[in-house]
Amino acid sequence: MSDTSSPLDPRIAAIRQALTASSWVLLRHGTIVVFPTGSASPEEAVVRLADSIDMGPNVELGAMPTTGGAWLALGGDPDILTWITPEQLGGGPRDAVLIARYGDHLRRRDAETTEITWVEEA
Repeated sequence: MSDTSSPLDPRIAAIRQALTASSWVLLRHGTIVVFPTGSASPEEAVVRLADSIDMGPNVELGAMPTTGGAWLALGGDPDILTWITPEQLGGGPRDAVLIARYGDHLRRRDAETTEITWVEEA
């Protein structure tokens, strides 16, 4: 694991709990690029994220709840997720489709800025 931001991002412990035994890279807006086998590579994470954005608008989206009330929003690549907290959703509905669309919005922001905040090695 490596820390490229300070202080420790509060999402790290929760993501570790949700993604046990995987290496992953976290970007600024909550996008997580998972590496089920091998080491996490920030450079490869950026390329994979850009490729997933290029899949176009017809990608099946979804969202799944995690412990603590956060959600993992799913997009075209099953190894690219977006961490969304209840605070980000405000008082609005917790509809999986709306959460997934918000996750898609955050993934697109991360694809534009490509700011790595954490690299986790399993």
